Amino acid sequence: MHTIIGQVNSEELEEIQDLYEREAALRNLLLIELDSNSKNKIISDLDLTQNLMSRWWEDNEKKYHWKGVKNGKWAVSFLDGKVALVQYE
Repeated sequence: MHTIIGQVNSEELEEIQDLYEREAALRNLLLIELDSNSKNKIISDLDLTQNLMSRWWEDNEKKYHWKGVKNGKWAVSFLDGKVALVQYE
C-alpha cells in the first residue's frame, strides 16, 4: 500500500534522480571483473553516493515534514516528483 505524502520541486527531483542513476551504474560496474584497486574505488564511491541519498531523504523529510512508519519507506516518482509512503506488512 502507498500513500502520496508530498512532492519535491524539479531541482530536488533532478538531484535524487541523478543519485539513483549513479548508484545503479556503480552497482553494475561491480558486476564485472575488476582489479582490487578499481573495485575499492567503486565501493568507496558507492558508499558516498548512498550517504548522499540518505542525506537527501533526511533533508527533505525535515523540509516537508514527511511522516514515516515502522514498516515503510518513502519513494519518489521520477515522472512527477510525487513522494509516497510505501508500507509493508
